[in-house]
Amino acid sequence: MRTYCGALIALLLVTVTVDANAQGVPGATTFTARVSVDGVPANGNFDFTLALFDAAAGGDKVWEENHTGVTVEDGLAFLSMGSLTTLDATVFDGSALFLDVTFGTQRMDTRLPIQSVPYAMRAGVASSAELLGDLGPDDVLPKGSSLSCSVGDVVTAIDGDSGDVVCSPGGVGLQGPQGPKGDTGDTGDTGAQGPQGLQGDTGAQGGQGIQGIKGDKGDQGDTGSQGIPGIKGDKGDQGDTGSQGIPGIKGDKGDKGDKGNTGAQGTAGISNYTIVKKECSSDFPDCTVSCTDGRVLGGGCEGLSTNMNFAVNRPKADGSGWYCYYGDAEGAIAWAICADVN
Repeated sequence: MRTYCGALIALLLVTVTVDANAQGVPGATTFTARVSVDGVPANGNFDFTLALFDAAAGGDKVWEENHTGVTVEDGLAFLSMGSLTTLDATVFDGSALFLDVTFGTQRMDTRLPIQSVPYAMRAGVASSAELLGDLGPDDVLPKGSSLSCSVGDVVTAIDGDSGDVVCSPGGVGLQGPQGPKGDTGDTGDTGAQGPQGLQGDTGAQGGQGIQGIKGDKGDQGDTGSQGIPGIKGDKGDQGDTGSQGIPGIKGDKGDKGDKGNTGAQGTAGISNYTIVKKECSSDFPDCTVSCTDGRVLGGGCEGLSTNMNFAVNRPKADGSGWYCYYGDAEGAIAWAICADVN
């Protein structure tokens, strides 16, 4: 998770009223930060690392301390800067310093320049008169000189003869020592929405959800247009001729048909004809009757027994008689109608 640390720095001088035997200036100052996580004011316990450098970027670290488990409420954190690693004149030596803040594991992009107020800590060396060289306090002011003013007055000058301070009304005195921490005040109104934080990394792919219920069957779509006919295929090779099937069983003789209509009047027949018959029994299997005096007009074949079949029943090829062919040894009768030529 990425965090955004926006720090509001308030470095306040903590001073005390000193007498002629000056006491040491406290080596700590107040640090206040406003922090948020993903754009929301932070709440809980967090770690802070504070460090001072001699340059806005790079440079050397001249001081550092780590505060663990700092309570943060509604985005506000209060630390005593210097309570773990003393801030003294070796740190505030008059050089420009820059504060580097790390919240958890998130380090601020920009170091904060330290303003002039904390440099008052260097006043702590006044008790040894470091800047006076070999001179002591007795060589600077006469003994018994008044070094204070009444309440409500301020020092405006020092009398050169007596060494007493010259006081004038008005003005604001030195800041007194920091009092004990007061009770937590009421929660303030919600501040304005801060700027949106940086886009977080994409989370891991979640597992596949349970399959939903099958939906209702949709309406049938419209019939599509007729597709383009495919290319006609090549004609296939002719198959082999099948084997001859088994002959079927001869059917029963059909019923006699109805009598047909009377045909049209034929042409006048020949008035002179002779019917010639021949019984064949010795000429098996042929029986032929001939017209000796004219041409054949008609004829037929009759068996000597019933249901006799004739393979041939027709006029002779030259028209001179009638020809019967049969396969029954009982014989047959061939007859012909012969026209007279006279």
